[in-house]
Amino acid sequence: MSRTIAAALAATALLPLAQPAQAQSVSRETTRETTTTTRDGDTTTTTTRTTTVGGSASVDANALVEGLVGALAGGGQRQPDWRRRAEPARPQDVFGAWLADDGGRDVGDCRMIFGERGFLGVRGVETEDCPSRLARISNWRVENGEVLLFRGASDQNGPRLSLVEGRLLGDGLTLRREGDEAPGPMAGDDDSDYDRRRGGGGWGAPPRQDAYAGTWRHVETTITGHRRECTLRLTTNPAFGAMQGSASGCFEDLMFVNSWRLEDRQVVLYKAGGGTVAILRGGPDRLSGRTPGGEEIVLYR
Repeated sequence: MSRTIAAALAATALLPLAQPAQAQSVSRETTRETTTTTRDGDTTTTTTRTTTVGGSASVDANALVEGLVGALAGGGQRQPDWRRRAEPARPQDVFGAWLADDGGRDVGDCRMIFGERGFLGVRGVETEDCPSRLARISNWRVENGEVLLFRGASDQNGPRLSLVEGRLLGDGLTLRREGDEAPGPMAGDDDSDYDRRRGGGGWGAPPRQDAYAGTWRHVETTITGHRRECTLRLTTNPAFGAMQGSASGCFEDLMFVNSWRLEDRQVVLYKAGGGTVAILRGGPDRLSGRTPGGEEIVLYR
């Protein structure tokens, strides 16, 4: 039986106890007899000793149930419910005008118009009647099913939005279509409970991007069986939410690499337009993974 199922059964069993009383006391006593036999010459002595051990404990049933339910819900790293209902966003889902709301009193009738034309998957954003913090957003792109907003080419920390029931939500920002007045999902205070490291696990400090910057080598095998080495250069120069990268002497998938990001402790290589070339795991000296087509990639230095 898994720990989750066991915890659920325990919480269910305790629910009736939590209703009539806030706390319950439990007492228990144990009697133990010990027999010792000793022999001294022709004399045998048998001694029987009785020991009683007792104790009591107080149990707050409500607190116990709440703790179990909290553990089942994620132990303090609760993911907002609307994130679990998100679906992958496509560029055609984003084009056009949106009304923006980040909970500020000065938002008013802020409109954001997402353009269709762009370069390498990066498109422009126009704003109308928006406060300066939102008016500075100038570009957007779709990456791994999320909409990334940028305040210029050097911005790496812009909002990441998820498509949920026709709205774009994330980082406290809600975008909805004009005329959408339904009480649908909203990005609110529960965003603060969401762990944006996505998979960091809480073990040690997250890796730094500059630890992976530099020149990497990769050995390719041609269709004739020959092995050749090519190089991949990863930089920390920002470019629309990613870092610039390039390949030299590569003839397979790696030849298309032009940017990269560190996501969930993984190095993700991208090509022009935002498509994924490979997702790699490892340390600062060796990375390995596969392309979407299944080709194995190993980088070393």
